[in-house]
Amino acid sequence: MTSSLWYSIVVVSAEIEVSPVTLKLEELKESMFQTRLEIFELMYQLKISSSEQERRDITARIRALQRLHYWQFRQVKTMEEQST
Repeated sequence: MTSSLWYSIVVVSAEIEVSPVTLKLEELKESMFQTRLEIFELMYQLKISSSEQERRDITARIRALQRLHYWQFRQVKTMEEQST
């Protein structure tokens, strides 16, 4: 993956955390699925990468996506609690 992709991930996650985005529950669950999928893809890349710098970059991206996934999870829980 290129550094521009990493930059876009950081920008997107920052926008989600800062701006109040209204998502439907199903859209949020789909976003969670996509985030987890990307995490698993990066874990595979981490396993096959040989460069130490690339491994550090991938690890940082994984951590950022894990934080995003946790935020998404908390939002889903909150939405589910509000709907009941």
